[in-house]
Amino acid sequence: SPVAYTYDAASRLRTITQAPLSPVDIQYDAVGRRTLLTLPNQVSTEYQYDPASRLTALIYRNALGPLGDLTYQYDAAGNRIAVGGTFARTLLPDSVPSATYDPANRQLQVGDKLMTFDGNGNLASMMAGGGTTTYTWDSRNRVTSISDPSLGASFGYDALGRRAAKMINGQSITFLYDGRDIIQEARSTGFVGYLRTLTIDEALMRGDTSGTLGYLADALRSTVGLADTTGALPTTYTYAPFGETGDNGSASSNSFQFTGRENDGTGLYYFRGRYYHPLLQRFISEDPIGFLGSDINYFAYVWNSPTGFVDPAGFWGFGIVGGGTIAGGLGSLGAAATGSAGGGVFTGGTEGSNVGGLASGGGIRRRTRVRPKLPFG
Repeated sequence: SPVAYTYDAASRLRTITQAPLSPVDIQYDAVGRRTLLTLPNQVSTEYQYDPASRLTALIYRNALGPLGDLTYQYDAAGNRIAVGGTFARTLLPDSVPSATYDPANRQLQVGDKLMTFDGNGNLASMMAGGGTTTYTWDSRNRVTSISDPSLGASFGYDALGRRAAKMINGQSITFLYDGRDIIQEARSTGFVGYLRTLTIDEALMRGDTSGTLGYLADALRSTVGLADTTGALPTTYTYAPFGETGDNGSASSNSFQFTGRENDGTGLYYFRGRYYHPLLQRFISEDPIGFLGSDINYFAYVWNSPTGFVDPAGFWGFGIVGGGTIAGGLGSLGAAATGSAGGGVFTGGTEGSNVGGLASGGGIRRRTRVRPKLPFG
């Protein structure tokens, strides 16, 4: 069914509607920072900032009252140094074992893990605990299969380089995209539909035959919980700084977890341009854009600063400022780079400023995008 978007006089996205759901409502302050996001299930997120527009708190509520909160602290240089609040559940990473590297920064050994690479710098195998995981790649340096004694996974891609399908231990999923974001999954158990904003990696709702769930996200767009129609949180998530993930409560097929990216259940996250290994704290292949990724280590994840940077494309990191606008890269990660309709990338700031393409004028403006009927309700 169609998805309708409305904008305010400053071209900021104000509402998103897809029947039979109630509208998503987004509010801003006088300087354009997002202050409130309300989902169709009446679960809301309030955003608070300091005078430098750095995000200091996220407060989550349902129709009955508070669900929890996250608070953030920064040093004089703007680095995020602490997170607090009732949702501040953090997995502690294991101590770093000994590791060896070759001159190209390929990790050959870490702890009991031994790795080999192909001639293009792609991880070919990893031996650990008496078993071997094998990775197969195509001519464009994309993973096509992963296998070990307990895992069989395969992946296919479309002409635009997007992942079109995956099969994990016999369970197949095919994907329908809006630009670079998934809006529908066809699974062996049925269809799953997603309602999103026009910015990359911001899922709002997911719906299947069992009902709808709303996404609660933190400052990095990592999913901290899924809220049902009553506003309760049947499933919550916990993360280590580099993305090692734990889930709590009811099992869920939701894959959008750390920074909004896809947890495949293979030990890897899919970051569009590359696959990321949270336990190794690095990508498993070289950066396709090389030094343009702004790091001399082609395997590094966001300069080893995961508490303040994200990498939605798998090519380069972006700093999070205020409510989630991009530092030093907003123009680069606009509609062209992401395939999304919006030039703004994350919450707050200039979100939605390049969306709509309509002549300026007062009042609310509307844009409608037709999508396949999704299984909401």
